[in-house]
Amino acid sequence: MAVHKELGFYTLAGAPRSPRDMLDELAHAERLGLGTAFISERFNIKEAGALTGAACAVTSGIEIITAATNHTTRHPVVTASWASTLHLLSGGRFSLGIGRGIEAMFRAYGMPLATTESMESFALLMRRLWKGETVLGHEDITGKYPVLRLDPSFDLDIPLSITAFGEVPPDRALRRDRAVAEDDLWVSGALGGAALAVREALAGRMLPIGHPARARMERPQPRVSLGLALRPLARAAIDVSDGLLADLGHLCERSGLGADISW
Repeated sequence: MAVHKELGFYTLAGAPRSPRDMLDELAHAERLGLGTAFISERFNIKEAGALTGAACAVTSGIEIITAATNHTTRHPVVTASWASTLHLLSGGRFSLGIGRGIEAMFRAYGMPLATTESMESFALLMRRLWKGETVLGHEDITGKYPVLRLDPSFDLDIPLSITAFGEVPPDRALRRDRAVAEDDLWVSGALGGAALAVREALAGRMLPIGHPARARMERPQPRVSLGLALRPLARAAIDVSDGLLADLGHLCERSGLGADISW
């Protein structure tokens, strides 16, 4: 049975009666060829560390992603070692997915509420710990940590994921399947910056910190304001994260059209 990583599902969706339901769901998912299982976290019978460990143990090919846990609920070394353990246990099938959390609940429990900035700081910290670094004097919204360290021999590349929810007015979403014949094609910003940074890094010529192309590679910025402004103007849209030709191909395929680009 082929495994389709682009097809996933939430296991233990909603409010299950028992966490053991997950075991049958995962077995059925692998028989169907689903490639990804998302595991959410609730403070009852859905503790993410226990569930993801069990999920990795009873599966062989499906990817396991927390969708989501919150970085403010555990000591950073505990979270980092949880991820490194499951990364090695699963043969690289685990991804640590984080989110903000529910504000009312976190305030009631007296736990810090994650922000975009704190999640970015957390992600960078995890990368350093998984690469074997010893981090001194780290401070974030969860506290101050004189020393943070896992194993100096580590050189792990563990995927990080993020869970986000949003709202859009009815029939106002910019989708990739709404283009029509004779539409003009527009792009925003300069193309190729991230590709240039990757090419230079692979050649051993890492661009300096602050270089625009390196910033495009390491911290791509979604053009949210532009997207909102285009709602009354554009019929279809897509982000150019795979390259102009690849993403234009996705838009054309979904809209049932071709495209003509003149340079």
